[in-house]
Amino acid sequence: MAQVIKRSFRRDYRRDYPCLSVQVGDDIVHTRDWSLGGFAIYDMHRLSVPCTVDDVLCGTLGPSTKTPVHEFTATVVRMEPGSNMLACKFIDMSSECFNFLEKLLRHVEASQAAEKSAGGNS
Repeated sequence: MAQVIKRSFRRDYRRDYPCLSVQVGDDIVHTRDWSLGGFAIYDMHRLSVPCTVDDVLCGTLGPSTKTPVHEFTATVVRMEPGSNMLACKFIDMSSECFNFLEKLLRHVEASQAAEKSAGGNS
């Protein structure tokens, strides 16, 4: 019997580490996972800005330990109120935001490669 291989519809692989801070309006929340294509948060109840699928959010993001400063615009693509999950797809971002995410991805990938070559499991 042939094995069925499900192909991911995601263009960019999602990372759950490191966590990022996302600011929308006055509210700061933290990502559950993220990629160059978008992000998901699991504390959408903390957003005071009401939103639904297809709404456009403008905000900033950055390291979880600092105030977010890198500007983005994203569309809400999925909401799961039961788990407080909100997923967004980037539709625009500043060059600083793209450079920040790209540099962070390179750092994460280099760290994982170093761990594997040293015999780690990640």
